[in-house]
Amino acid sequence: MSIRMRRQLSPTAQLLRSSRLFAVPNALPTPSMDIAVSGTLKSSKTATIPYPTRQAIATPASSLGRGDWGLKRPLPLKSTTRTSRPVLRLLSNDTIEHITDFDSAQDHVQTLQKWTEMGIALSYGGKRERDPSKMTNGQKGAFERSIDSTDPDDEHMVKRWKYKGPWLASLDAKKFQKYITHKLSKRKDEFRAHLAEYIRLKVVKARRDEAQRHGRDISLISDEVSADDLKVHYRLFRQELQEVTITSELVQQIVIPFLDLPPVQVEPYSQSLGPSMDQFTVSHDTTPLTTHPSAGLSYLRSNTYMYNHPLLGPQQYKQPTPARVLIPARTSTGGRGRAILGVAGIAADDSESDSVKGGGSFSANSGVAFLDTETEGGKKIWVSSSGANITPDARIMLHLARAPREAVEVGLGRLEEAPPPGVKKAPVVMPFGGARLDEPLA
Repeated sequence: MSIRMRRQLSPTAQLLRSSRLFAVPNALPTPSMDIAVSGTLKSSKTATIPYPTRQAIATPASSLGRGDWGLKRPLPLKSTTRTSRPVLRLLSNDTIEHITDFDSAQDHVQTLQKWTEMGIALSYGGKRERDPSKMTNGQKGAFERSIDSTDPDDEHMVKRWKYKGPWLASLDAKKFQKYITHKLSKRKDEFRAHLAEYIRLKVVKARRDEAQRHGRDISLISDEVSADDLKVHYRLFRQELQEVTITSELVQQIVIPFLDLPPVQVEPYSQSLGPSMDQFTVSHDTTPLTTHPSAGLSYLRSNTYMYNHPLLGPQQYKQPTPARVLIPARTSTGGRGRAILGVAGIAADDSESDSVKGGGSFSANSGVAFLDTETEGGKKIWVSSSGANITPDARIMLHLARAPREAVEVGLGRLEEAPPPGVKKAPVVMPFGGARLDEPLA
């Protein structure tokens, strides 16, 4: 576009062409950071949230020196250039004080880069399991056909991760009432027509099945239903709804498909209690994910690949990762049995518990039993990932295992030029039994 044509554009058109403001998506709701400790809730305003809620913005080096980030006004160089990775998140483009509020997004960007370097394929895991020993090896990958689907008309056995309607079990009374008022009140006539069509198909199917059992011609069966048939089924639906509520036919076969809601299943809260719905709880296996099963962290389909060392070639073990001991297994209050390790910005449980070794104690060189106050930066151990999954509340569950000694030696660069054990060097034999020219004569 020529300079003359640019001058003819309106200020709004120029802003649309040169600004990133219209490309930044709306922020996601901030996740809860409250942690229950001894019956009280504790929160931190400076802790890194489990997942990013705002778009990370970067700018070329040529524009960084001018403070040009494609926003309404230039940003100060002092707060944007004194970092190894200039990347920020926009909190407010223009406040009432005419200020562009922003913050550094290096925490989540750095975590994504480290995660990519580790090369971990994510699996589907709906239940938030804190014990790494309970992770099964038969978990499906995040991109399997039976999991990665958003089509409501897909096969029955295919699990979906995205629905139009909300997860009802996660709504409080206020949000549920708002959902009914704003979303459902306008669809009464549509639901009545959908319910009448469901009853018609059910009645016609029952008539045809009965005619087929008695040997009659099913083509003579009428496809119409009377008003009495509708009233009878309405009464049956109400009676069943009062008895079993969530597991009733009206909810499972009519309401949930009509509103495109995530399926809800309940399980007994206590086997000794009666069938009252107050004594049932929502099954964790049906809790839908709030994001794609991979969350965009990795696009590997599985972990069945070999690490190729630049000098040694393909390795039996994947490249290990150093993990920092955040919380030891034993503390002044008694400990929790497992240490909490920090890997690539993710806090994960150690694979070894306090009761692994004989006598209920860790080995002397484990380094995770007690807090190490002498090592600069804290104690680190070498671990390798055995898998990871995303929980329904969009948190990363990383499963770790202690790295083998051979993999640690390769990771530290301690390479020895020696043949494998049991392999002998073959003698060099020259033609006609002559000696080699590079060897001294006897």
